[in-house]
Order: sequence, then structure tokens, then C-alpha cells
Amino acid sequence: MASSGILLLDKPRGLSSNAALQRVRVQFDGEKAGHVGSLDPLATGMLPICLGEATKVAGEILAVERAPRAIEVLHLRLLGLAPPALELEVLCSKGTYVRVLAEDIAAALDTLGHVSVLRREYVEPFEHEPMQTLEALGQTRARGEWPSLLPPDAALGHLPAVRLGPEEARRVRQGQPAGAADAPRGVRVRLYDAKGFFGLGLTDASGTVQPRRLLRSESAPTDAP
Repeated sequence: MASSGILLLDKPRGLSSNAALQRVRVQFDGEKAGHVGSLDPLATGMLPICLGEATKVAGEILAVERAPRAIEVLHLRLLGLAPPALELEVLCSKGTYVRVLAEDIAAALDTLGHVSVLRREYVEPFEHEPMQTLEALGQTRARGEWPSLLPPDAALGHLPAVRLGPEEARRVRQGQPAGAADAPRGVRVRLYDAKGFFGLGLTDASGTVQPRRLLRSESAPTDAP
């Protein structure tokens, strides 16, 4: 069985996010998996796929519902103009529906419009990480090798890291609270023991860690920074 981790798929045009997910699962011998940040069939680009125990941290990347919300467009740049089409580059916050943004831009220009080509360059926090194509995955498996994955905690840099001693880690693994003298108070944290990352917790006002989402010990190969 492949190790748990996060695969950054370069989703091809013409496949739904779920269809792309199922093709990835085949390459990983049916390992449980989930994608975050759906892309329409016409869209290409980064589709993070969490495999195995990494599915437990998927909600930390994206879990966005379609509802009215405040968004932030950091920049909107015109790359090409060839009437009746515009080519735009947008950097935006999560939860932005680019199809709706395109409709709003068209309305501001007193016309109608729709998205014909859409590519997602990256999802935070993976801006500088390479993506893998379905073809490359197939070639890697054909050689009898496992595709490379990011560790489950690669998406968790925004959460403080807490390292626990053997006894405290044992208690937390058993679902019990444990003290952590240097832990920040009242926040979600990523948890590490001597073997590496093993889950997510929540600290209270005294610094006591309450377990929230724990990984199996054999799937925690990374070290806290």
C-alpha cells in the first residue's frame, strides 16, 4: 500500500473532479481518497487529492459551500484581448467562483459572457509545488514505483506545531487530554511526537491539548519545524 499523503494533480480538461479522483485511486490500488476544491470538467490545473490518512486533514485545505460570501480579489490582470474574448489572470481568496466573477465582469462591460477556458495555477499553500499529470502517474506505476506525495502536514503550516513527550503523546493517541507546557492557548494545533506528525488537536486556556483528528502512527513520517 502507498504511504498516505497529498497528491497535487494537474487535472486535465474534460474530466470531472470525481472522475479524476477515481483514476488516481486506481493508481494507488483503491486507497481511500478525497479531493479538495472541485474543478469543473472544462477546467484544468491543481486539484489536491488527499490519500489514506491524509484525508483527515482535507478540511484544512478547502470544505467551501456555495453561498453568498465576502471574497477578496487580490489582482485581476488582462492578458489578452481578441474580441469577443478576454484572457484574464486572477488571484483570489478561496470560495471565489470564477464563473460568477466572469459573469460579473461581462455585466460591468454591459454585455454577456461565460467562461470558455479555465486553469487553476495553484491552491494555497501549494503555490510553488509541482503538479503531476494522470499520464505521469500511470508511467510511474508501470515502472513498479509509487508516485511521490507531500506529507499530510504539508497543508497545515498555518497551525502552530506542538511537540509532545512520550507519555503525553500516548494519552492523546488514546483520546485523552494531555498537558503541553509550551503550547499556545485556545487554538487548533498540529501534533508531533518522536515519530513525527500524528494529528490535529485543540488547546484550552491552560495549554491542555484535546485530540481532534488523529492519524494512525504508521502514517506519520514528517518532523515538526
